[in-house]
Amino acid sequence: PTQRLGFDAEARLSILSWLWADVDISTSKGTIQNLPKGQNYIPLAPTLTATGGISVIREQGFSGSIRFRHLSDRPANEDNSIVVLGHTLFNASLAYNFRQFTFTVYGENLLNSEWNEAQFATETRLKGEKESVTELCFTPGNPINFQFGVSYKF
Repeated sequence: PTQRLGFDAEARLSILSWLWADVDISTSKGTIQNLPKGQNYIPLAPTLTATGGISVIREQGFSGSIRFRHLSDRPANEDNSIVVLGHTLFNASLAYNFRQFTFTVYGENLLNSEWNEAQFATETRLKGEKESVTELCFTPGNPINFQFGVSYKF
């Protein structure tokens, strides 16, 4: 059994008829019940997450957005001796609508931050090692990249 206490907030603002801003923030402190303090962290449970951005939304012509995503450091195991590293990423999109065509470009990780996509405390043992070790294993996140697209509406 676990207990989680936290706070969630979201806000949406129409600055102009075509310009919007939004933000979502969530904080949480989670513990595993019936375990000693300091040994009762919930592995991989987020403590702070946030996402938001500014968007231009139009039927014809240009549309786009600049967005951020934040995930704070968090425990990877019950005693918090291994920590999953947090990250903040900035992404942007730009679209041009012309008749039935939409041309798009999407930029991911615009600041080219080094970040980890998936992270876990995992027991590993390399060839030649006598004892296994529990350590942080991860899949690296994508570096800066751009995607382009064209769509046609029937």
